[in-house]
Amino acid sequence: MQTTDATYQALLVESHTTETRLMIGDTSYGESKIMENSLVVKHALFSGETPSVGGAVAGEIEVGLRGVTSSDVSRRAELRPEVRLVSLDGQTVSEWIAQGVYNVDKRSYNKQTGVLTLHGYDKMLATEQWYTGRGGAGGVTDITIVNRVCTQVGIMLDSETDSFFSASGKNYKVTKPRNYTCRELLQAIAGWYGGNWCMTPVGKLRLVLLNSLPKETNYLVDNGGNAITFGGDRILVG
Repeated sequence: MQTTDATYQALLVESHTTETRLMIGDTSYGESKIMENSLVVKHALFSGETPSVGGAVAGEIEVGLRGVTSSDVSRRAELRPEVRLVSLDGQTVSEWIAQGVYNVDKRSYNKQTGVLTLHGYDKMLATEQWYTGRGGAGGVTDITIVNRVCTQVGIMLDSETDSFFSASGKNYKVTKPRNYTCRELLQAIAGWYGGNWCMTPVGKLRLVLLNSLPKETNYLVDNGGNAITFGGDRILVG
């Protein structure tokens, strides 16, 4: 879970506004650069509208930037949208809250409008590669598969998920893990536990069980209890 500081907690219960920025590598692009209503993030725990288990769906981002050209953003640049709370007088601001980690897969620059449109996916997309880990006599335990996938793909396992596997003590085994993609193996493991995989707002791999979906209080809300949206989606605090 993401933690928030005292300033954020204080602003949350008062009247406030929100501010958005997009980090591309080490460069920050604020609201003056982001085209209005162009920053959209999409996340889904399962394909389609019917709740199911065994999912590993990649999150997506799309954004339009004014005054930025294709040469300013590398082909596989990392995109990190962030939000923060601002007091109505503008004198107090909270820390920036991460809203996902993505990599560019498409860039499109419009010379007439001077707008660069970027589209990207989170690291779940990288699991669409053949699993290269070894097998073993009697099979390979689920958490071993998960850790090997994380190493192969270049991501970290969420600490809560790591603790869940340790506490469950089930240790399901994959007898022959070869000839499967990393994503297919993750999907099978998620199905065994009645859950789905997703990437956290800070870019770590998390298993979410259907019977323990995040409560509404895990979303950023205004002082009236209404969910604050980010490109049309609710903003996760953790």
